Amino acid sequence: MVIDIFLAFVTCIAFLALLEPIYSKKRPAIIHWQWPKIFVFVALFRLLLFPAVAGVILMKGDVGRIIGVVGGVAVSGGYGVGIVVFLGVMVIAFVAAVRGTGRIPEIAARFTLDAMPGKQMAIDFDLNSGLINEARARERRQEIERELDFYSAVDYARVSACKLMRIDLISGFCLIIVMAALGPAIDVINNGVEPLKALAIWAPPIIGAGLVFQVTAAMLAIGTGMKIMACEKISLRKIDITVGDVSDIRWYTDAIAANSNETHFTISAAAELAALARLVGNGNNFSGKTITLAADINLSAYDNWGSIGNWNYPFSGTFDGGGHVISKLNTSTGLFGIIENGRVENLGLESVNVLGGGDIGGVAGSIYKNSTIINCYSGGIVDGSCRTRGGGDVGGVVGSVDDNSTVADCYSTCNVSGYSVVGGIAGRVGRNSSVTNCYSTGAINGTDIVGGIVGLVCHLGSVTNCTASNIRVKTLQVGRVAGSSNGTLSNNIANAEMANCYGYTVWHNKGADNLDGEDAEAACCSRGNNRD
Repeated sequence: MVIDIFLAFVTCIAFLALLEPIYSKKRPAIIHWQWPKIFVFVALFRLLLFPAVAGVILMKGDVGRIIGVVGGVAVSGGYGVGIVVFLGVMVIAFVAAVRGTGRIPEIAARFTLDAMPGKQMAIDFDLNSGLINEARARERRQEIERELDFYSAVDYARVSACKLMRIDLISGFCLIIVMAALGPAIDVINNGVEPLKALAIWAPPIIGAGLVFQVTAAMLAIGTGMKIMACEKISLRKIDITVGDVSDIRWYTDAIAANSNETHFTISAAAELAALARLVGNGNNFSGKTITLAADINLSAYDNWGSIGNWNYPFSGTFDGGGHVISKLNTSTGLFGIIENGRVENLGLESVNVLGGGDIGGVAGSIYKNSTIINCYSGGIVDGSCRTRGGGDVGGVVGSVDDNSTVADCYSTCNVSGYSVVGGIAGRVGRNSSVTNCYSTGAINGTDIVGGIVGLVCHLGSVTNCTASNIRVKTLQVGRVAGSSNGTLSNNIANAEMANCYGYTVWHNKGADNLDGEDAEAACCSRGNNRD
């Protein structure tokens, strides 16, 4: 009975090891990296179980139900068939799984090391060409060092697991050989049983025990191999993103080659737009330069768009959409991440899907230091409800507007949701910044400080000549135009049928200069800022 319990436990672990990689391909790589530790525990448990099972069988003749049933089935077609099945399972486990699994990290590490000189040369080329600055070059060299450390540490752990797996298989095989020799010998010497009859008595339990141990070992080996391959794919995918995304940089390099002082560039494809994100991320902020969009762009090929600009390397140029539309944006921040002393104009965004936390919006996550977004619109979904990433400053067009920045002549049809400071156009407007001549029509949801146009107006910020055409603005601290304000609200109107968090249309801070804005006819609201 005890033997059966332990064998059932080991068999269940083996099944989990085989099935788990199939259902965990999209989990973080850290889960895969922990597998060698788990396997070490299981392998050591199996190694301790081997002599215990052999001792019980040899001393008491108790094979248990699991080994008895497996052995009976294996020899039902003859002892030779059972032996062939046992040897076949061991060969598959040892040669195919163990040897193949051990080669995977070795080959991956070799290719990684072989690619190092090329990566170093690429960094030097980008630095000499002016595509990156010295600080960014230093960061990329450090990324290569971390990549080497990653492969050294993880591959060492996985190779160790493969060696332990080999020891597991060999130990099980040796123990079966010992049982095959001692079992019949004990019956012949102590009990006077004829040798052939002793072999016939001991063949089913020995073959059954061998199959149970070797089949579970094979499942563990195959599962480990699948985990290693999954980890290699995740590791290589991480490295590819670090080195560079799918992009076409020729629009920039060709223009600079023709005129080193060129200040106007044209983009007309998704790969070229991705190259802009890469250039800005490498330290080229495009200050004093203008990029013009010459065609509509579909970004559906990018599962997680890397936003243009971040807090370390913000975008500081002018991006002129030329009246074109960028569609199918999937990102965690916005088309642009951070804009400092930059400008985005004449751009439409359709079918956006922004899922993140703090400082997110359709057009940009945050703009500050004299930045402008003008004559732009955004439609789709902006969801900033992920509190682990911040969860505040969420807007249909931009997350936060700060430090003498402006959003003007823009509109949003996005359904916007977040944790706190959520608005149809912008989450927060502060420090002498403004939102002017804008309107919003989507449903706005949050848990604190939510408005149809802006969530929070603070530090001399202002919202002027805006229309909240939303059908619903939902939270406890809410306003039809702004959720909270110690700045300036002026000449704003709102849909008289807008519902609050209770589903009512009763608002207590009405007025063109108040949080809820002045009542407007539904037909007027549907025309945005046209108040005639």
